[in-house]
Amino acid sequence: MLTQIEFTSLNQLALVLTNDVALVPCVARVEALYIAKQKQGSDAAAERFALIEALPIVILWSFDADVVRNAARVKAGHRVSLGDALMAGFAMRYGATLLHKDPEFEQLADVLTLEALPYKTKTR
Repeated sequence: MLTQIEFTSLNQLALVLTNDVALVPCVARVEALYIAKQKQGSDAAAERFALIEALPIVILWSFDADVVRNAARVKAGHRVSLGDALMAGFAMRYGATLLHKDPEFEQLADVLTLEALPYKTKTR
């Protein structure tokens, strides 16, 4: 069963996929899978992997020099994880809007275009 936040996020993602090409850095896939495995177990991670594979998206597998330079600039100037810096680096490289559900990305509004999904909730 989907939570209201997950349902709203899926609806917003569906609008993006209908109107634009969705570029997904390989780093985003890694994060989605390890988080699902940590929080919900291996079966949930396998299900999430299958769902991602079924989406009409373009997976960005390669890091070029521009992605690396952009990510390094983001990481040097902001308090973000390496994974988040890499995702920002990809968005900057392709002139793409970064669709996210993590409030930590908001500090990057000065360097790239952001679109927020309903934010994830902190769990302890």
